[in-house]
Amino acid sequence: MLYIDLNMVRAGIVEHPRQWHFTGYHEITSPPERYRRINRGKLLELLEGTDEATLTRDYATWVDDALGCGERREPDWTNSIAVGTRAFVERFQAKLGFKAVGRKIVENGKSSGSVLRETTDSYNAHFNDEIGVLRQNNSLRWNVSSENSND
Repeated sequence: MLYIDLNMVRAGIVEHPRQWHFTGYHEITSPPERYRRINRGKLLELLEGTDEATLTRDYATWVDDALGCGERREPDWTNSIAVGTRAFVERFQAKLGFKAVGRKIVENGKSSGSVLRETTDSYNAHFNDEIGVLRQNNSLRWNVSSENSND
């Protein structure tokens, strides 16, 4: 939840999720009476032992703590195809069918459990060391002014 609510912060659009109307931040910290988008009952069930009042009170603190850490990207979420329990990731991988070739399940040792990642080997097999990494000196500067002259 925090990761998603911090998307616009990471993008540099806002400094805090409360400045972006379309996040779950507002619905969690100030739940509307009607037309809720978040299933709070399911959310509380997933947060095991957290009640409505605690969630509403503590979520803003969780966001502020995440912002204070300075770490805005979480590689497990941004570099993975699926994140969750081992069983969830295995089901997700199975649903990918042939698209799962070259993708591995990795235990990350964190609270997110397992991740499904694409190995770099499947890409590196097609490139040698010279062209495998894009560098600034791999570009050709074109002198447009001399091409357009009649000299």
